[in-house]
Amino acid sequence: MRRYVQENLDKNESILIDEKAKLSCFFWVCVFITLLTFMTIVIPLFFWFLYLEMRSYNYIVTSKRVMCVRGLFFINTDELLLSKIESVSMNKDFFYNRIIFSGIGTNKISFYFLKKPELIKKKIDTIFDNYRNHGNKEDTDINKLEKLSLLKKKGIITEKEFLEKKKKLLNNI
Repeated sequence: MRRYVQENLDKNESILIDEKAKLSCFFWVCVFITLLTFMTIVIPLFFWFLYLEMRSYNYIVTSKRVMCVRGLFFINTDELLLSKIESVSMNKDFFYNRIIFSGIGTNKISFYFLKKPELIKKKIDTIFDNYRNHGNKEDTDINKLEKLSLLKKKGIITEKEFLEKKKKLLNNI
């Protein structure tokens, strides 16, 4: 899983949180069900498969997106760009804890079976605050460069003025 994520990161993208599902309670549920239903093979095998499938869940928050990567035999991913996330909520139940990322429209990604969801939620809130305050800087600088280019083409600023302002913008990136 980690290799898949590393291979699919953008050049200027870095992993900020890398968390795996913690399923110790579910492990003992599988052991208990196996002991109770030893005569039947199908039910315990189903729960073991489910346990192994859920252990394969990796939850990643990068500098650009949120990802849930999972799968035993095939890799499945759910991804949401940070810029498309509208809200982040946390549900804490007896059996499992989850953090839900709600995106624009009906897009949602959930991080299930987290051991310390409060700490992860605090980290995520900090990441989103930083992203909202500083994450779009690159986009705004690119927009400024495009506007400068347009002003130069229209003859509003000279080539020299364009090059000076371009240099200042590129130094800030």
